[in-house]
Amino acid sequence: MESYETDASLEQLPKGVEFPELVLRCTVVAAIPLRICEFGDDKVFTVVGSVAPCTPGACAATKMRLLRINFYNSWGAAAAFMDPGDVILLRGFCLLDVPPHTSGGGAARSASEPQLLFVRPLPSKSTLRVLQKGGKELVMEVAVSPENWDAISMRSLPKSDAENQSTTASTTTATHIGTTCRREGNVLVIFASLTIGLIIFAMASSCLKYASVDDFIAKCVLSRDPHQPEFTQAVREVMTSLWPFLQKNPKYTQDGLLERIVEPERVIQFRVPWVDDKGVTHVNRAFRVQFNSAIGPYKGGMRFHPSVNLSILKFLGFEQTFKNSLTTLPMGGGKGGADFDPKGKSDSEVMRFCQSLVAELYRHIGADTDVPAGDIGVGSREVGYMNGMYWKLRNTNECTFTGKGLSFQGSAIRPEATGYGLVYFAQSMLMHANDSLEGKTVLVSGSGNVAQYAIEKCMELGAKVITASDSKGYIHDQSGFDKVKLAKLMKLKNERRGTLEEYAKETGVTYVPGKRPWCVKADIALPCATQNEIEATDAKTMVANGVKLVAEGANMPATEEATEIFQKAGVMFAPGKASNAGGVAISGLEMSQNAARLAWNAEEVDSRLRSIMSSIHESCVQYGEKNGKVSYVDGANIAGFVKVADAMLALGIV
Repeated sequence: MESYETDASLEQLPKGVEFPELVLRCTVVAAIPLRICEFGDDKVFTVVGSVAPCTPGACAATKMRLLRINFYNSWGAAAAFMDPGDVILLRGFCLLDVPPHTSGGGAARSASEPQLLFVRPLPSKSTLRVLQKGGKELVMEVAVSPENWDAISMRSLPKSDAENQSTTASTTTATHIGTTCRREGNVLVIFASLTIGLIIFAMASSCLKYASVDDFIAKCVLSRDPHQPEFTQAVREVMTSLWPFLQKNPKYTQDGLLERIVEPERVIQFRVPWVDDKGVTHVNRAFRVQFNSAIGPYKGGMRFHPSVNLSILKFLGFEQTFKNSLTTLPMGGGKGGADFDPKGKSDSEVMRFCQSLVAELYRHIGADTDVPAGDIGVGSREVGYMNGMYWKLRNTNECTFTGKGLSFQGSAIRPEATGYGLVYFAQSMLMHANDSLEGKTVLVSGSGNVAQYAIEKCMELGAKVITASDSKGYIHDQSGFDKVKLAKLMKLKNERRGTLEEYAKETGVTYVPGKRPWCVKADIALPCATQNEIEATDAKTMVANGVKLVAEGANMPATEEATEIFQKAGVMFAPGKASNAGGVAISGLEMSQNAARLAWNAEEVDSRLRSIMSSIHESCVQYGEKNGKVSYVDGANIAGFVKVADAMLALGIV
């Protein structure tokens, strides 16, 4: 047994000592209005035992926050029993509260009179057990499951109240607290004898220094980048999943890990001048966000689209970090792009733009540093132009781009990989629920590589795909795609670079301009177009229409509100970082083939892709299954985070 003596706080405890369980045993000497102090950095618990030290100024100096706890009236006789001199034991997660107090004859004190501390357990998954009771002693144990911690209702103390209470404190003469801390196995026991009142907030050692996800977002994201909504949305989605996990696993909050993991390691921005076929010079803006390299070289696509900005690329790089982690391949996360629109440009114009871009980007990439690939607006043509310029500038034949054509070190089924992987993941979800794709009706948005090959794999597995879309509208084919129709779509989009309106005229299917396909009834939805294409109203319509599964083929195509609607309605929902990881998985395999000077056949690569997507699904189930149901959002976020976080902690603060 180890003992530690402190005076007025616990700050002299050896740093680094972990106490999975916290026990407070407090002797109440005088009843005063309750105040709460947050614990500081490095697992230091601050105990404040009188009003005077906790004035607003003192709180600012010590990074403490004034809070007020709601009043409850549910303790009855037990509340009346607790008088000055009582002993209370608080164990684990608990809710401290202030009841109206009765004494003697039982007349309730007015709200202006001092109130006594008591412990009120949360109603869900909590237990309250009297350990000892007799004379002037009341010892109680409260156990509350950590996932219910956010249910505690607290609000900021108004400034006027703070001023009033600090004025009351000025009339108090005694401010000393005597505390004794003793370690009993893995339990930290704190004995507190307070000469003036009791102000204690007992929190398990797994608690975070941020009050909530919103508090973390405000201090670590919005304070620096208030005008990056896509990035903020991505961080919020991940942190919402991680919050209960972090409370149970506090090691992942050490060494500023959370603050570091939401900040890119490097952001490169540069201009790209190029000359069109008429001799006119244009200047575009390009970026490369090298987000995290803890588990390998930066890996992520390049996007060419007028909407490209730093917020979008930071969101994509952040997501890519965890997506790459899920594949189990040694790849970090990155993303890049430019506000260049390849639509309507000739091959020569696209080539000149790509070459100009790489003339600057080549300084920052390489096989062991950063390996870009394709994304929206960047296919094998663009990758080829960029890769050719890189090889010329570097005088090397290393694998610096993936998504290359088969004629120059590309991998089999790389164009198909994201679409195939998406369908494999959806199939795994259905199999886990004792179902299959056979006979299901499927909505697909988009009409690029991901959508095309998702349609192909759905057909192969017995599902019927009835929609596709582009930026101008969508087609609805009630009879579903077949091999002939899909071949026409591929030729139109990949060679002629036409629109779905043209496809509808050629095939006689229904074309709906200016709309998305989410109003069509179906069993499954595979959004494969772009971010935030499914909004809350779309999600409500889909639920009403009987959609049972949504798997993201694009990056974050469902808004936060839409995702919440799906989850509350019991719709199986797979986030893109898990379900569309097939593309980057094959990119990783392409890197391996290039390094070994090998070329695997399509069957072998497809087999490896199936295995990787199955492994990702298993990881999501491992971390996301609760009470027989799987939250694929939580599972993907936690599984992806753990591998990256473990690597970052092992590498030190760099």
